[in-house]
Amino acid sequence: MVEAYRKAVGVLPRFQIEAGRDLNYKVCYPRASFDHQSISWDLNYFKYYFLKLAGIPFNEQELEDDFGRLTEFLLTARLDYFLYRDFQSRNIMLRDSQPFFLDYQGGAQRSAAI
Repeated sequence: MVEAYRKAVGVLPRFQIEAGRDLNYKVCYPRASFDHQSISWDLNYFKYYFLKLAGIPFNEQELEDDFGRLTEFLLTARLDYFLYRDFQSRNIMLRDSQPFFLDYQGGAQRSAAI
């Protein structure tokens, strides 16, 4: 399985760049672009539906400071690709040992819009 993982990770950048060339981002749901607000939603989802539910202790202010730094870093990324947000094992299928990706409805264009 490690080799399958390596293949999937190796194909992901090309998939995101090539998929972004002809994609109509206007039909992306819930938003066409993965911007500051989208990043914030995902980080808060992690906080409330993983850390808090699992009872993992954390310092609220330090976590928010880290979220802010991570958001600013992510917003420096290139803008011309498809951000495949559901890159997880259940959305990767193998056919003849080659990875195929499923479930891209949460994907969007990487955007700097704030």
